[in-house]
Amino acid sequence: MLLYLLQNYLKIFFEHDLFKEIFNKMLNIFFLKHFFKIFILFFLWNQTDICKFNALKLHDMKKIFFLLALIIVFIGSYAQKINESEVPNFVKSSFKSKYPNVVDKVWAMVDTVYNATFVMNEMTGVACIHKSGRMLFTNWEIPLDYIPLKIKTYIDTNYIGYKIMKIDFVDNVTDGRYYVVEVAKKKKSCLHLSFAITNEFKKEESSVCVKAKPKKN
Repeated sequence: MLLYLLQNYLKIFFEHDLFKEIFNKMLNIFFLKHFFKIFILFFLWNQTDICKFNALKLHDMKKIFFLLALIIVFIGSYAQKINESEVPNFVKSSFKSKYPNVVDKVWAMVDTVYNATFVMNEMTGVACIHKSGRMLFTNWEIPLDYIPLKIKTYIDTNYIGYKIMKIDFVDNVTDGRYYVVEVAKKKKSCLHLSFAITNEFKKEESSVCVKAKPKKN
C-alpha cells in the first residue's frame, strides 16, 4: 500500500509544472546518483518473482524511499498560484494595511501562508501572511548593483571564491529588518549570509544550490 501511494506521488511529481525546477535542485543533492535505482525498484515490484528485490541492497532501498519522501516534501512546499477571490478578506486586509497603495499583486499559497507578489518603487516584494491574517514578513529582492559596500567587502574578504548570486532585504515582523545574501562557490557550495540593517554580519546557513546566474539590472 505504501509503495502504491509513493508510485502515485512520483507520477504526480513528473507531471507537475515545477518538475524541471525541482529536478535541478535535486540533482545538486544526490537524486541523480540513485535516479535509475528508483525505476528499477518499481519495475521489480511488478514482477512475479519477489525475490528479485534481493538485487537491491537494504541500504539502497532505504535511500530510495528517503528520496521519494523528499519528492513529496518538495511538491508540498512549492507555492501554488491562486486567484485573489480565493484569498480570505481578512488576509487581503492585512496586506492592504501594510501596503495601502499597491493595487496589482499575484497571490499564491505555501502550506498555511499566503504570498502576495507585487512591485513597489521599482522593486519586487513578496509579502507573506499567515492564514490567520497575521503579517509575517516581506521579502524584497535588491539588484546586485545596490548591495551595500560594507556587506560586499565582508563577503569578498571572508568568503574567497564565492560569488554573490542574490541579495534580499527582509522586513520581518518578529525579527526586524535585515539582509540575506545568497553566495555560491562553483555551484557546489551555497550559503545564505544574514546581515543586520547596519550591515554587520549575523549568521551563515547552508543552502541548496540552484543553477542561476547572478541577477543585475
